Amino acid sequence: MPFDAAVIAAHAAAIPASRWFGLVGLPFSDQERAAMARLAPRAVRVPSWGDARRIADDARANAAYDADTAEVVELKARALRAVAPDTLQQALSEVVDGGLEVFFRSADTAARRARFDDETTVRAAAGSAAEAVYRGALAAAVAGPGHRFTRVEALFASGRWPLARIADTLYVF
Repeated sequence: MPFDAAVIAAHAAAIPASRWFGLVGLPFSDQERAAMARLAPRAVRVPSWGDARRIADDARANAAYDADTAEVVELKARALRAVAPDTLQQALSEVVDGGLEVFFRSADTAARRARFDDETTVRAAAGSAAEAVYRGALAAAVAGPGHRFTRVEALFASGRWPLARIADTLYVF
């Protein structure tokens, strides 16, 4: 699939209408379980903001983070075969820049609702959402809507925080 900047713009436009962090800590629906099964053989619900922070910082997830980073490099290389670097950077920056305030406000609202007051964790959550949208938009623009990164982005947009993959398990808040 060739690079499609309109796909990235659509991801940016969808940010304000999504439920960022609105379902954190709640039980999974059957639809969510099905979506998570496409990402990992097993999914575990993380029940609290404190637990989310511990899982997000778990060094056992580094292998999955490293694999994701390598995949982003490959997706960017594919995009750069079709567009100039400044064009790609501008499109992806609009996605992240357009979402940061929404992500932070949504994470902060969800944390306060749970009576959790740790700005570092809230910022980590917002940053994770921004990274997921960046990766999801890039993957959709280069590889199509079925890419794993677009499914992770969809979990975030639906109100969840996919924290980490450790071995065959996806931890989701």
